[in-house]
Amino acid sequence: MWALQIRTNKEVKMAISNLMKDSITILKKNRKELGPVKASVQSDKIFVMSSEILIEPNDLVKRRMSNGGTETFQVIDPCFNEARLRIQAHYQMRVKKLGIEEAEKATQSITYNVSMSGNNARFNNNSTDNSMNTSNSSSINNDIEALKSAIRSINDPSIDKEELIGIASEIKQQIANQKPNKIIIRALLAYLPPIANITSIVESISSCITKYLR
Repeated sequence: MWALQIRTNKEVKMAISNLMKDSITILKKNRKELGPVKASVQSDKIFVMSSEILIEPNDLVKRRMSNGGTETFQVIDPCFNEARLRIQAHYQMRVKKLGIEEAEKATQSITYNVSMSGNNARFNNNSTDNSMNTSNSSSINNDIEALKSAIRSINDPSIDKEELIGIASEIKQQIANQKPNKIIIRALLAYLPPIANITSIVESISSCITKYLR
């Protein structure tokens, strides 16, 4: 005879939480990165027990593995489920796993959408090639690492340091491209807050861009 075991909501939540062994980030089409978020990643499905984030078709999901590698998935259908009975609202995403070249292409094709100061001005770029060659990027990369350190030292709870570090990383990625896009780099720099130690580094990076990017 089967015994019926009734669990409390807390026990159900803990049981589900124990299955969420993967850490993922979601890259939106406006290049905003959400996460890290606990998830359960399978070959063609990803489960996320959260309703606090918006996941949409064609978003990219990056899973960081314990061996240092990264897997990239494209969202085909978010499959959001509202809370029901003892199960909280959650996603059961249908996804497609991308190969290395396919993942790089998908990441690069995401639309830039960077807010800038002054009457809600916007900078948008959706694959327009305004790129220039670079002969030496080492000085810029050193400045970018200094920029990240300066951001981490900010003592202002109203400033999203993770977002600013993400912008610094995007600048570094642009510099690493075979044809860095000076317009995009300057737009990203314009988004950084006018704080003394950050402003001086931004000026140094801008100077390097003028000198090295032709």
